[in-house]
Amino acid sequence: MNLVRFVYVSAATPEFNEQLDMGRILQASRRNNPSQEIGGVLYYGHGYFFQCLVS
Repeated sequence: MNLVRFVYVSAATPEFNEQLDMGRILQASRRNNPSQEIGGVLYYGHGYFFQCLVS
Protein backbone atom coordinates (compact mmCIF):
# COMPACT_ATOMS: atom_id res chain seq x y z
CA MET A 1 0.00 0.00 0.00
CA ASN A 2 1.31 3.42 -0.98
CA LEU A 3 0.37 6.35 1.22
CA VAL A 4 0.06 9.60 -0.69
CA ARG A 5 -0.51 12.92 1.05
CA PHE A 6 -1.39 16.16 -0.65
CA VAL A 7 -1.69 19.46 1.23
CA TYR A 8 -2.56 22.81 -0.27
CA VAL A 9 -3.91 26.27 0.43
CA SER A 10 -5.97 28.27 -2.06
CA ALA A 11 -8.11 31.41 -2.17
CA ALA A 12 -11.82 31.34 -2.93
CA THR A 13 -13.06 33.24 -5.95
CA PRO A 14 -15.21 36.32 -5.37
CA GLU A 15 -18.23 34.33 -6.64
CA PHE A 16 -17.82 31.64 -3.96
CA ASN A 17 -20.97 31.23 -1.87
CA GLU A 18 -19.92 29.63 1.42
CA GLN A 19 -23.19 27.86 2.24
CA LEU A 20 -24.14 26.76 -1.26
CA ASP A 21 -20.71 25.83 -2.62
CA MET A 22 -19.40 24.14 0.54
CA GLY A 23 -22.50 21.93 0.48
CA ARG A 24 -21.79 20.99 -3.13
CA ILE A 25 -18.15 20.21 -2.32
CA LEU A 26 -19.22 18.01 0.61
CA GLN A 27 -21.79 16.12 -1.48
CA ALA A 28 -19.31 15.51 -4.31
CA SER A 29 -16.55 14.33 -1.95
CA ARG A 30 -18.89 11.95 -0.09
CA ARG A 31 -20.02 10.52 -3.43
CA ASN A 32 -16.60 10.25 -5.14
CA ASN A 33 -13.87 9.82 -2.51
CA PRO A 34 -14.72 6.35 -1.13
CA SER A 35 -14.42 4.63 -4.52
CA GLN A 36 -11.01 6.27 -4.97
CA GLU A 37 -9.96 5.43 -1.38
CA ILE A 38 -9.41 9.11 -0.62
CA GLY A 39 -9.85 10.69 2.80
CA GLY A 40 -8.85 13.98 4.30
CA VAL A 41 -9.95 17.28 5.69
CA LEU A 42 -11.06 20.58 4.16
CA TYR A 43 -11.04 23.81 6.16
CA TYR A 44 -12.49 27.08 4.87
CA GLY A 45 -12.09 30.38 6.66
CA HIS A 46 -11.57 34.05 5.87
CA GLY A 47 -11.77 33.39 2.12
CA TYR A 48 -9.15 30.61 2.05
CA PHE A 49 -9.17 26.83 1.81
CA PHE A 50 -6.75 24.47 3.50
CA GLN A 51 -7.01 20.87 2.40
CA CYS A 52 -5.14 17.70 3.27
CA LEU A 53 -5.94 14.62 1.19
CA VAL A 54 -4.71 11.11 1.96
CA SER A 55 -4.89 8.13 -0.35
